[in-house]
Amino acid sequence: MADETEHTEVESAPKKGGMIKVIVAIVLGLVVGVGGGSYVVGPLLAKRVAPADSSAEEGGGDKGEHGKKGEEKKGGKEGAAAVMPMHQVDNVVLNPAKSGGTRFLMVSAAFATKNQGVADDLKSHDAEVRDIMLRVLGAKTVEELTDPTLREPLKQELKAALDSMVGSKDGIRKLYFPQFVIQ
Repeated sequence: MADETEHTEVESAPKKGGMIKVIVAIVLGLVVGVGGGSYVVGPLLAKRVAPADSSAEEGGGDKGEHGKKGEEKKGGKEGAAAVMPMHQVDNVVLNPAKSGGTRFLMVSAAFATKNQGVADDLKSHDAEVRDIMLRVLGAKTVEELTDPTLREPLKQELKAALDSMVGSKDGIRKLYFPQFVIQ
């Protein structure tokens, strides 16, 4: 009888370890399923919700821009900001001044313009825009580029250089850096 008691205790130990593996597999399956489902279903739900957005009611939902191309919003609520046409330049990579090629800056810039004509000029002169960005940003040291207090003056300098290129004093209304990575 003592042999039977020892034998049943030994058999129950592997069952506990097996149960843990099953629970871990179920939890892992749920995590992967929820993550994958949200990756696939999330964008589909976002497309269904997007037409409820106010920009879709104004006819701009299909174009990917707010409002009609080349026009600013007019009418509507008092104090509503006008939508400015945008031009974006992605992934400009350069070596900052005095870095000896050991450091680099990768930056993307978005330019909000006063009208669609200025945005079209920037788009048609993309190589020149990139060259101006390389010249202005490449003249700055790593210390100047990493100092957050110098970011606005840097934007103003870049904006002024691009305004002279398009031949309009206030052609570029705002400049944004959606990506600004220094390594």
